[in-house]
Amino acid sequence: MRIRKYSFADKAACRDICLRCARGLKDGDGYREANYALYCDSFLDNGAEGLFVAVNDYDEPVGYVFSANVAEYVENFRNRYRKKLLFTAPDVLLAETVTERQLMKLKDEFPVLTVVNVRPEGQRIGIGGDLLKTLKDHLVAASVRGVVAVCPSKNTQACGFFVKNGFAERKKVFGYTFFTSET
Repeated sequence: MRIRKYSFADKAACRDICLRCARGLKDGDGYREANYALYCDSFLDNGAEGLFVAVNDYDEPVGYVFSANVAEYVENFRNRYRKKLLFTAPDVLLAETVTERQLMKLKDEFPVLTVVNVRPEGQRIGIGGDLLKTLKDHLVAASVRGVVAVCPSKNTQACGFFVKNGFAERKKVFGYTFFTSET
């Protein structure tokens, strides 16, 4: 396994990873699209710099860490995805609206939002931690001082992952836990 920068050719594989990592995803295309919007596409479509994939021996992505400037992420989400979710997954949109407000409160101290996903069969062997370290090294080189991650509070495995990797639980809001870390 090695880690490299994301390329556009990785998008389908990253979307597959995103869907495979969804826990408790409701049935229906609207919820699938909402999951992509929140944890994959909104980062990729933003053209952010901090996009990395862990790949196997065949150069196929098995995990990813994506990051985006919080303010740019929120603006991009509002412009590209809000209306779509209003009709397909309004409960997800409500949760995202609450999440956006909290992110904007944290953006001065923790200006970068990140999401990490690893295929279930690749979890618990260090891939996620390696991806997060790669991102943090990238952020340090870019003089970014803090990063925030958000995950469903019910996903205790993901919450434990962030704590294990040096993030502190900051706040719980509307069923989501916010984790922050200095870089």
